[in-house]
Amino acid sequence: MQGTLEEVRRRRKSSAVTVKLERIDDAAVLKQAFPFLKVIEKRSLLLEEAERLPELLHFIADRRCPVICIERKEETLEELFMEVAGR
Repeated sequence: MQGTLEEVRRRRKSSAVTVKLERIDDAAVLKQAFPFLKVIEKRSLLLEEAERLPELLHFIADRRCPVICIERKEETLEELFMEVAGR
């Protein structure tokens, strides 16, 4: 794997996305509907399959769940190195 950090990140399949909701109950409903989500905090969930984000956002919008933020989590240089070196 060669290139700048940005080039390597772009070649990766997808980035993880963190979704933070206003209400804890909404996070529980999302987790139940999408079992592949990982709970980070009571209101924060991690979506590791970013290509499923539209499906998740549609679900959130249909239920009018208040969202605090949605952030794309980019791997650090160290995380990328460990992934490549660990092979």
